[in-house]
Amino acid sequence: SPGMEGPFAEVRAGIALRQRREIAERRYAKQVEQINRAAVRISRAVAQDDALVAGNLSLTWQYSPDDSQSKDRVLDLFRQQVSLQMEEGVDFFIAETFHYLGEALLALQAIKEAGVPAMITFNFKQPAVIRDGHSPAECARILEENGADVVGANSAAAIRYTCCPSLRRSARP
Repeated sequence: SPGMEGPFAEVRAGIALRQRREIAERRYAKQVEQINRAAVRISRAVAQDDALVAGNLSLTWQYSPDDSQSKDRVLDLFRQQVSLQMEEGVDFFIAETFHYLGEALLALQAIKEAGVPAMITFNFKQPAVIRDGHSPAECARILEENGADVVGANSAAAIRYTCCPSLRRSARP
């Protein structure tokens, strides 16, 4: 298809964890693994050797910063998703739309355990802080210190109005 050619093309694969609830509501809960595997296989077939295939993780809606059991559960979910997508041949991961730095760090941990690059993004609101109080610059610094390869924001409004000045301040020359 147009736009898929060239060495810098990207093919995103996998169904974000946040969609797991929607899949369950539609009676596909027992097929989540098969659906994710098929998405990666299709992306790999389209990409061939001309593009990288990105796996995908997203917020789980199960993370609670004050509940250690939720942290263990979320890390386990991320590890499962990373493992099955790695088995099908992803090259790196995009973990996106996080509202909590703690949950983003768990996604980063699962990705780095697999030994592939990680892009982590947040969904900032006004004011430009996430739910656990960190600014875009703080998120970028902490994630970089923990091994993130790319850190950003993925909401057009957040990027335009809240994040860019703060992320620019955190950028290295």
